[in-house]
Amino acid sequence: MVVTGGLIDMKECIMVVDFGTSNARTNLIDLENGDVITGVSEPVLYNSPRADFHEIDVNDYWNASVKTTGKVIGQLENDCRIRGIIFSYIGDSLVAVDEHGEPTSPMIASFDLRAKNDMELYTDVLGVERFEYISGCPLTPRNTGAKIHWIKKYLPDVAEKTKYYLTLQQYVNFKLGLGPVSDYSVANRKLMLDVHTKKWSDDLMKLINSDEQEMGPDICGGDKQIGTISAYGDVKLPYEIPVFPGGHDSAVGFIGLGLKNDGHILGNVGGTFDHYGYLRTAYLDTLKIANVQTVAGPTSDTYVTIKAHPAGKDLLWFIHNMVHTNDMGKLNEYFDKAVFDGENKSFYTTGLDTGTGCFINFSNLTDMQMLFNTLIEGMTFLSWEYVRLFMQLDRQFDTVRVGGGSGKSDRWLQLKADVFNLKIEKVKNLEVSSVGAAIAGAVGLGICSYEEAFQKMVQVEKTFYPRKEIHEKYVKRYEEWKNYVIK
Repeated sequence: MVVTGGLIDMKECIMVVDFGTSNARTNLIDLENGDVITGVSEPVLYNSPRADFHEIDVNDYWNASVKTTGKVIGQLENDCRIRGIIFSYIGDSLVAVDEHGEPTSPMIASFDLRAKNDMELYTDVLGVERFEYISGCPLTPRNTGAKIHWIKKYLPDVAEKTKYYLTLQQYVNFKLGLGPVSDYSVANRKLMLDVHTKKWSDDLMKLINSDEQEMGPDICGGDKQIGTISAYGDVKLPYEIPVFPGGHDSAVGFIGLGLKNDGHILGNVGGTFDHYGYLRTAYLDTLKIANVQTVAGPTSDTYVTIKAHPAGKDLLWFIHNMVHTNDMGKLNEYFDKAVFDGENKSFYTTGLDTGTGCFINFSNLTDMQMLFNTLIEGMTFLSWEYVRLFMQLDRQFDTVRVGGGSGKSDRWLQLKADVFNLKIEKVKNLEVSSVGAAIAGAVGLGICSYEEAFQKMVQVEKTFYPRKEIHEKYVKRYEEWKNYVIK
């Protein structure tokens, strides 16, 4: 604590509540340098009652966020003032609630595929091309609208009690007494938004016999204040604090990487999914050009061009089912021993909407370390496929800037540099979704501009350069790998 002339020199911070796939986390982000002043995480666990079903009691998420927020408030120092509260969210979640905001069924996860056999409305009635034009996204059974249709078709008792079909973001805002408000980026991940108008699509709502009221009518920029609160659940706050909706974790993560709307750096936000993308100011139908989607960004004047594939779930599979432990720290041991020199003769492939993965060219002499090395190389090849798609668009990238979970291993970052043949930058604070949300909150409060926040709060800690001879080996391995890719 600094005292000047008898006055305490206060730290100004933003509280970010981050809802991830496997945990809820509350971080206090220092607005001077982007550091995490304090952070607390609480795990949440999904249930899989049968094949393709992935769900969770949404109040497990809410209670975890209340618990972490309470701990952070309990650790709050006298020299730190919270200027605002903002959020980062997983996307594609579905929470059915009654008129009071009480859940009528468990929350359906983004990766739930229960509607995969009930897609006729989209494929035969609306048409895939029309859906993709409206939403900017490829049609998959993960589509929230398809899940709403599934509830109305197979769970009529639940549908009868349901007034709103919300995202996790809308549900949390409802719990805070601010109404089922959505920002543009999470609304787009609901896959019921018209990406061109940034309003709920009449065509998509009529298709599933829904309307704007069921969707939650209020949509705004993630950096727009939607109210103030003096308590978060049963946690009493020290004073009235402004609230901002924030946005989808990858979208605010690109802000946390310091990506400018006209820059030449491709962002990589790692986690359960490895997201690649960048911000832009105008919509472009990139899905038709390069099979990369452009969706609404977290602010009123941004779009996000993005593509993602599983990463964290594959690492979870390795730790839980191969190593037989719940200790994710064990991954560090495997990364520390990993050798990525282009000499591996084995392959791993997987796809986005399948639980199927394939290991090829293993023998009875293959050990666990080689299995891990092959898994990481396979995910990196899939990332390179995506990077090559981005190169077909309207920017030429010479750098990939990384934050999130995949930034924790320098060996993985060097592998990405060698495979992509691009410079890889690692930011100092890997909690980029929290940093990006904090930046949006600071801008919304009028404390600074985005450019000013980038200069203060985003620092590149380390740079990795491609090694030509290793890249040439991986070019050959990548061409072989493509022969095995699961379509």
